Amino acid sequence: MNEDFLQKYAVQNVGGEIHNELWVPAEELEEFNDHIIADIRVLKIFKGDKHQEINKIKGALFGLAIGDALGVPAEFNKRNQLKIRPVTDMTGYGTWNQPPGTWSDDSSLAFCLAETIAEGYSKNNLALKFIKWMNEGYWGARHSVFDIGITTRSAIGRLAGGVTPELAGGIFEEENGNGSLMRILPLVFLIENLAIEQRFALVKEVSSLTHAHFRSVFACFIYTELGTCLLKTKDQHSAYSEMKRLVNNFIQEHDFEQKEIHLFSRILRSDITNIPVDEINSSGYVIHTLEAAIWCLLNSQNYADAVLTAVNLGEDTDTTACVTGGLAGIVYGFETIPDKWISMLARADDISKLSENLNKKITMKETA
Repeated sequence: MNEDFLQKYAVQNVGGEIHNELWVPAEELEEFNDHIIADIRVLKIFKGDKHQEINKIKGALFGLAIGDALGVPAEFNKRNQLKIRPVTDMTGYGTWNQPPGTWSDDSSLAFCLAETIAEGYSKNNLALKFIKWMNEGYWGARHSVFDIGITTRSAIGRLAGGVTPELAGGIFEEENGNGSLMRILPLVFLIENLAIEQRFALVKEVSSLTHAHFRSVFACFIYTELGTCLLKTKDQHSAYSEMKRLVNNFIQEHDFEQKEIHLFSRILRSDITNIPVDEINSSGYVIHTLEAAIWCLLNSQNYADAVLTAVNLGEDTDTTACVTGGLAGIVYGFETIPDKWISMLARADDISKLSENLNKKITMKETA
């Protein structure tokens, strides 16, 4: 056979050994394209891209849990108290009398979502995990439950009583705490490559298990849009600008209630980076938490800077730092999180294994 009509492709397998060499006649090359491209994609994922993906997943999961654990002992402390005695390291006991490295319901429910995605996403399976968490301490830092929000408790109680996931979440304006925002981040790894309509629909579905009011859903949507943008670029300011473009265009295409949309103006219509810290609130209200987390991220230089800034805003310290920390973990990477904090974190081995399982699922989805 004339080698003018041949082209050689060496395809390296995931173990690093050459498993095949393809000598493809030129006239048949086109029909081989899909197979060759698939092999190349697998190689990228299992070599450099695999490392990047698992780094982002571990950054997100460890990032949110460590932020949460840093904030647990200081929850409900006022900002002026923390100005005098700021949180600078991982401590314990304090507000909830928990050992150092203990995370709260924020991380527990986020891990329930991550595990559900790793197993093959199902809202019914997610609901069952929420019930198991509340009743048995499943995915609890110490296999127990503390600091559960009223809206979350009520919604999971309804799920346990047989109410469907679509109808379980709180629908009233006063039920717009940060209980769905705090757990939504793992969803970005499932929705990253979907169309924006599909992304919104899944965010709404996951939020609505506990928080079904539009305000909570849209806060989660803004947050996950920022998360998906951060997966594409590690520059948080570029990601923030792109998120605003995407979300504002999405708003223009839908007939959302403008009174509700206006509540997000400081994030979407201006640059929240430049708002003075004294105008950043850190209560358990969903918009306060969203604003504070984005503000802390955009004004940070590294992971530790982001989460400690969040904790020292005071009030709902664990959730503000959890929501900040997940994004900061994506931006700065798992390897930048202080080793000392990782070693102190409850169930660190379980979180690492969960990260690996989620990465395997996402990798399979990308190469399917």
